Amino acid sequence: MWEKLQTANRELAGINDDFDRERNDMYDTIYELTNQLKLKNMIIEYMIPSEEFRKYEKIAEWDEEIGDWTIKNPTNYKDIKTGSKRPQSAVGMKRPTSEYSRIAKGLGDLNPRYKFDNILQLDLDMPERTTEDYEGIPSAKVQQAIQAILND
Repeated sequence: MWEKLQTANRELAGINDDFDRERNDMYDTIYELTNQLKLKNMIIEYMIPSEEFRKYEKIAEWDEEIGDWTIKNPTNYKDIKTGSKRPQSAVGMKRPTSEYSRIAKGLGDLNPRYKFDNILQLDLDMPERTTEDYEGIPSAKVQQAIQAILND
């Protein structure tokens, strides 16, 4: 009976250790999730205007299937901007350009920030030559080399 009691106590201690380990893991997870939630709330509070946040909060719905918030058909809501128009480019330019950059480009400034195609134009540096031109071997020397090889 004494051995059975000791075995049961060891099993109970093992189960208690497992339970404590799982409980501590859950506390750690709760702590991390709480910190993430605080960070997200702080970002929303300081970075997103409160009017915009309230607009989206009214139309957002939780979707159980995908496990995320969705906005159902945002084109039906007048207050929500679905996109912004790209600024028009200056006449004859490929993209919007400031007056300062047009003047700088006109004066020949080579700074890449004034290029319209975002392409650097660099002059090529020719490498130093490491070879010599082939001039051929005089035929007398060729004959002497052949004779020397045959004699050996």
